[in-house]
Amino acid sequence: PGLARSLFINADRGTWGASRVVSLGARGDSFYEYMLKQWLQTNRTDGAHLDDFLAAVVAVEARLVRRTAGPERHAFVGELIDDRFEAKMDHLCCFLPGALALYATHTPCVPLDSLPW
Repeated sequence: PGLARSLFINADRGTWGASRVVSLGARGDSFYEYMLKQWLQTNRTDGAHLDDFLAAVVAVEARLVRRTAGPERHAFVGELIDDRFEAKMDHLCCFLPGALALYATHTPCVPLDSLPW
């Protein structure tokens, strides 16, 4: 739950295609960002979009975020291909911090230790 696998639409039929990839890269970054923006555009009244966004954030943290092995332990966002983690960070993952910051500027402050991740 929280992550979308099918990020391709068949232009002839208008149906979702079968994708093996879960990514915050191309075609994935906007999908998650628009959940948050839909909530904001409804003056924060459409709770379903916010719930979907938050579920995605929790799932991203649990399934896509890893840390490097070096002493710095840098965090990066990988991909799932056939439910296997791939240490490949698409350049469009750079929009994730902006979406999280946008969320943070429109919600009350909460202590970091109260967050589920």
